[in-house]
Amino acid sequence: MLAGGAVAMGLLRGGSMTLAGGDSSFDGRGLIVLTLCCAAGVGGILAAGGLSRPLLRSVTRHAGVRGD
Repeated sequence: MLAGGAVAMGLLRGGSMTLAGGDSSFDGRGLIVLTLCCAAGVGGILAAGGLSRPLLRSVTRHAGVRGD
């Protein structure tokens, strides 16, 4: 959810700066790059979660109540 908000704010700020003084034409290449970066980020998060799952299971398997 936080990443979606960050992307939305980036698009909002970038769009307003483009309309304020830059070229107002739409460039589809930037949207493609943004989509690829977001997909790579989501893929990395899912891969990290999948790769760390066996370690988490092995650590929590023998965990009990600690008397600290």
